[in-house]
Amino acid sequence: MYEIKEVKYTNKDFISLCKMIDEYQNNLIKQRKNWGFSSLDNIKYLKKILLMYYNKEPISCAAIRKIDNYTTELRSVYTKESYRNMGISKILINKLIKYLCDTNCNKIILYTLVGSNPAIHLYKELGFKEVLIKEKQDNLDYMYYIDDDISKEIDKYTIYMEKTLHKD
Repeated sequence: MYEIKEVKYTNKDFISLCKMIDEYQNNLIKQRKNWGFSSLDNIKYLKKILLMYYNKEPISCAAIRKIDNYTTELRSVYTKESYRNMGISKILINKLIKYLCDTNCNKIILYTLVGSNPAIHLYKELGFKEVLIKEKQDNLDYMYYIDDDISKEIDKYTIYMEKTLHKD
């Protein structure tokens, strides 16, 4: 049986899934290990975290972090491999989008890695659009305070996307 729970950043299942995110991304982009950050960085600032369970096993997560009064970052989107392509991440992201539509937020941003083709496809399906490199660079530097050399390397492997929320 599937169940969605809202959890705190200290939830052990969420932390475990974040470690799986890092492992997945480190396998996708070998240089990522040298960048000096992980999915666990700044998790205490996450505003809303959703986990999907199947028979009490945590199988997927998605979270949001407020950037300012009008912008929110979608973070920590992950589904265990054996549960992919079943629409689980889409369900969690749509719940977060619905929540944000009832707030002042009018833009959702996200970062994903080049080569994360299923995730990129999902984000585009949900209305996210890729943003120009200059805007991506400014936002990434601001959000993570990255030095120039690492910033240039990350830029080669990172896709910055955003979605404008249309209020009903």
